[in-house]
Amino acid sequence: MGLLLDMESNTDRLNHGLHNEAACNYLYNSRKFSDWVITTAFYSAIHLVQHKIFPFSITYQDTELHFDTFAKYSEFYKKSNKNDNDHKIMLNLVIGILPTIRPDYRFLKDAAYNARYQDYQVSLKIVEKAKVCLDKIKDSCSK
Repeated sequence: MGLLLDMESNTDRLNHGLHNEAACNYLYNSRKFSDWVITTAFYSAIHLVQHKIFPFSITYQDTELHFDTFAKYSEFYKKSNKNDNDHKIMLNLVIGILPTIRPDYRFLKDAAYNARYQDYQVSLKIVEKAKVCLDKIKDSCSK
């Protein structure tokens, strides 16, 4: 399974991102689950970014290809980049299409990985930065 179900519409992606942001805010206000604040911020960002990017088209071997969803793009991309996972593919899209939020998206991606697999006890400084990064991504992607 990819980062998003193939059937989710663009409006659904935005609503899902805002839903995850609400969960992030709830957890943040509880001051108890810093690792989950980071994780929900990142997953909110994924949906907001997908809302902004998709649908989109590329020219590949003199052919215009249209992708309505990340799942379809990921399936196409992995045909020639078998070792790349969905998170790397999404980061590459952010770098190429939304470069102004690249540092924020990259920070959330890395911080979420660390919170999930390295150390679940995340400092308040990192949590605060994650919230700022998510705000920047939301501002850029929800317009």
